[in-house]
Amino acid sequence: MDTTPVAQTTVANGDADTLPELLPAPQNNANGNNHGNGTNNNNGTNNGQPIVVEDHNGGVTCVAFSPDGRFVASGSEDTTIIFYDAANGHVLHKMEEHSEPIWSIAFSPDSTRLASGASDGMALVWELDQATVAAVLDGHSGVVQTIAYSPDGSKLVTSSVDFTVRVWDAITGTLIHRMADHRAVVMSAVFSPDARWVASCGADYQAKIWNAETGALHHTLAEHTGVVWSVAFSPDGRKVVTGSDDTTSRIWNAETGEELVTLREHTGPVWSVSFSPNGKYVLSASNDATIKIRDALTGERLHAFDRHDTLVNAAVFSRNGKYVASSAGSNAVMVWKLEDGSHFPPMEGHQDKVTGIRFSPVGDRIVSCSDDGSVRIWTLPREVVEEVEPAVT
Repeated sequence: MDTTPVAQTTVANGDADTLPELLPAPQNNANGNNHGNGTNNNNGTNNGQPIVVEDHNGGVTCVAFSPDGRFVASGSEDTTIIFYDAANGHVLHKMEEHSEPIWSIAFSPDSTRLASGASDGMALVWELDQATVAAVLDGHSGVVQTIAYSPDGSKLVTSSVDFTVRVWDAITGTLIHRMADHRAVVMSAVFSPDARWVASCGADYQAKIWNAETGALHHTLAEHTGVVWSVAFSPDGRKVVTGSDDTTSRIWNAETGEELVTLREHTGPVWSVSFSPNGKYVLSASNDATIKIRDALTGERLHAFDRHDTLVNAAVFSRNGKYVASSAGSNAVMVWKLEDGSHFPPMEGHQDKVTGIRFSPVGDRIVSCSDDGSVRIWTLPREVVEEVEPAVT
């Protein structure tokens, strides 16, 4: 039985025109009123309760902390982006220039701009002090799946259901490269930490590595036998990890394209993969309701986090690499300790599927978003807050 969500199946097949019709109707809050009325519980640091913001009129598809930790942004099926004060959840701006659901957002490295991609094929760059559109990235003919900044903030990379990857000038919005070697929907694209490469993955069962300076194809990684949902570089940029519908994750040499390790322990599609900040471990999250943590060199399993009760569609390392946050059963958020595989009590409150999770840059908070239309900012347990630091040794 295919357990891939309907919207994801549609995207993988490239049927962009029908995607908005598959999105659920706007959610209502507990009082029966539509979100968007400024509802927020901003005493969330007391007694372990989160800050809750319910200003969207539909499911929230993506969320991000600004690199300086001061702000949170969220994108929604209601076509809007909301920009918050991370300290109290107060809404600073609501941006409404997109005409269709938002699928991806990314802060610039200096936290002054936000880039967004939507179902209308448009990507926009926003000046956050005034919430004005600074650049329009016009060229995709279908849903913009992902958008990401280069490390220095000068470029953006987008992936789309139109089978292309595109690199843009992040200041002017000028198209720099159109990379069109994929034969199906491109699920994701990211820059390497040194901005030398772009990695992309798609529904054509392939991942690709491109020269970010010239736009030329460097390698095609073609060993997967299913949709490749996720791709990520190691912190040193020398390796790439991919996750696929074929239940495997694979680690590759970014320079040579050689497959280094095949990770086969999942029993369902792998939807999210990433390296730990020190590059020693690889995380893979699957719809088999587990997260696996493996040694990035040998593939040996360190932990299997399996108390999720349902598919895991969001998982991320903390900046210091000591913790992993994930979506879990009952629409909860879990935080796991990498040291011993234990976890803190589930953080509960969302009324529908958790669609995104991010740690704050310092690592003392988590922001989550959900199909219930809410964004929640959680302060982590005291033992986490007391030891946060950027070390990744």
